[in-house]
Amino acid sequence: MERLDISDVEPDEIAKACERICAPLASLIPYDRIGVALLEEEGAVLRLRWRRSKLPVDSLPVNYSAAINRGSLAELLATGQTRVINDLRAYLRENPGSDSTRRLVNDGYRSSLACVLRGGARAIGVVFFSSLRPFAYQNEHEQIYALVAGVLGSSFERAWLGEKLHRFEAKEHFFDRIVQDLRNPLAVIRGCAGTLLVLGAEADSPCSRSCESIIEQADNMQRLLTDIERIRDLENPEFAVEKQPVSVSGLLQTVDQGAQILARSKDIRFSVESLVPPEEKIDADPQRLMQVFGNLIANAVKYSAPRTGILFSVDHTPSEIVFSVEDHGSGIPRAMLSTLFGEGPARPRSLPTLFERSSGLGLSVCRKIVESHGGRIWAESDYGRGSVFHVAIPRSELSR
Repeated sequence: MERLDISDVEPDEIAKACERICAPLASLIPYDRIGVALLEEEGAVLRLRWRRSKLPVDSLPVNYSAAINRGSLAELLATGQTRVINDLRAYLRENPGSDSTRRLVNDGYRSSLACVLRGGARAIGVVFFSSLRPFAYQNEHEQIYALVAGVLGSSFERAWLGEKLHRFEAKEHFFDRIVQDLRNPLAVIRGCAGTLLVLGAEADSPCSRSCESIIEQADNMQRLLTDIERIRDLENPEFAVEKQPVSVSGLLQTVDQGAQILARSKDIRFSVESLVPPEEKIDADPQRLMQVFGNLIANAVKYSAPRTGILFSVDHTPSEIVFSVEDHGSGIPRAMLSTLFGEGPARPRSLPTLFERSSGLGLSVCRKIVESHGGRIWAESDYGRGSVFHVAIPRSELSR
């Protein structure tokens, strides 16, 4: 299970959750100060996100942090056990480098209890109880403390996941409204330009050229909105590929039929080559994979000069089926290869040979689809001579 990610949860929401969850604990565990610290930066840092103290002074403020690289904190999180320190002054004498203990002692606290918070199978943070009295926490109550920590961890996990779901749904609703509000006027603009072109504009006149330009730009905007919607769909927590046994040779036939039409528009030779057995199958969502292959082939056509060639090939390793799209186009600068599949629009690697339009979002969509299959996608290029895009999908267990 992945570590619970609270990096995008608002501090106020964390504080509300802590108040709601920790308030009833006073009747179970005695404390004069309570603090909740959460793991951040991929588990490298423990940061105090909320605390309450009965004293007017508190030397451990919110956002106080400690690196989890060694010492007692690392051991505490690794074992998941509760930790009782019934004499903080004696502990500080033995561990003079503990800055947090020194601050607690200076504030007047004499004993402490630390309980690891867990989300699923992993630690997500620690709740610290501190008392002005020495020996306030008894080791024989360790099972009770561990039970309380488990309930706290589950409560925090549900609170944060619920908040993230609420904000996700609100964002989805807002996104849908924005996209629809953009699509509607675009359709009207395109329709008006088309009507003018049919009814009133002379061929090759300034008016007809303007109408054609308006129609082209409206179509580009519609394609951009479609790409954005595709990325949104892939980020939906409910998104899932519908895998089924898919014949590799059947995929190649489908790719070949569609690609021949696309390549013909620029007089490009499109060929298919297979080095896998005819009976080879993969567990995949065929529609999603065709979306990936269609995008890669469209890019290959876009960046290839007329009367060149594109090869769609498939090979295999002991664990993967590797599909490749090779073109002899403009190529990609080496510095751009690592950024092609990023979250945002990709920078154009060069100008399409016939100045075709692109939103730059297609490769990000491809990466998300391939990764949802447990696969990999990458590119190789000889700048100025062409590129090869590879998609590796795990082989079916029956084919290994």
